[in-house]
This record gives sequence, structure tokens and C-alpha cells, in this order.
Amino acid sequence: MKELSILLITCEEYSIFSNLCYYFIKSNITKYYDCNVYYSNTFSELNYDVKNIITKNIISKNFSLRLYESIKQISSKYIFLIQEDHWYIDKFIDKNNIETILKVMSKHNLSQVKLHPHCIRQPCINNDDIYRDENIT
Repeated sequence: MKELSILLITCEEYSIFSNLCYYFIKSNITKYYDCNVYYSNTFSELNYDVKNIITKNIISKNFSLRLYESIKQISSKYIFLIQEDHWYIDKFIDKNNIETILKVMSKHNLSQVKLHPHCIRQPCINNDDIYRDENIT
């Protein structure tokens, strides 16, 4: 079991961006860190090196239930959630940074974490700052 997987989630109405999103995931994330990529959609599959999860029994408006059903099918400890309109057009993060994030999550027993450059550089309002590293951008 890999420690981290990526979940690219969408529904049929918005899946026009899925191929482009996957291109950027492959170019700027998995190129630097080996992890499984899962693709969740209400009907369509991606014809790449991904594990497709089809949620046709759940209406597209019910994002939370589709997300829950998709997560149940992923066996990694952590999941990096990406929606199809989130494009990582630059190198997002390298292997050392991902490993640092995973260590922090494990050390503090975190079930989720939000990474955002704004939060890294400035104080966050209504948010707990567990770990700060100016090298993770």
C-alpha cells in the first residue's frame, strides 16, 4: 500500500477539464513523486495510467457522497484531493516536501491538511498552523 494517492474527482458535466488536469498532474506532481492516481467520475473513465472509479449510482449534484464512495475505494493512508479545474501548471512539490508533509501528518495524527501558499507565508485567520516551512510552496 502506498502512503499517498491522488484522487482526481469530477462529474460528467465538468469532465471536459479532466484530460488537461491529468496532464498537469503527470507533468508536475507524479513526475517527482510516485503515487497512484485515481479518477472518479459519474460515468466516464480516463484512458491513462489511472484507476477509474465510476459513481454512476450517485447523482452528480451530490459531491460529498461521490467523494465518500471514491475514498472508500482507495487503500492508501493519505489522499491528495484534486478537482478537475485545479491545474498544477508548474512543478508543485517535490519528493522531499511530500515526505515532510506526510511525516507531519503522521506525527500529529492529522486526517486532513490544507496546503496553500498564502497560509504558509502569512498568518491564517481561523486556522491552526501545525507546521510552517518556507521551502514548501
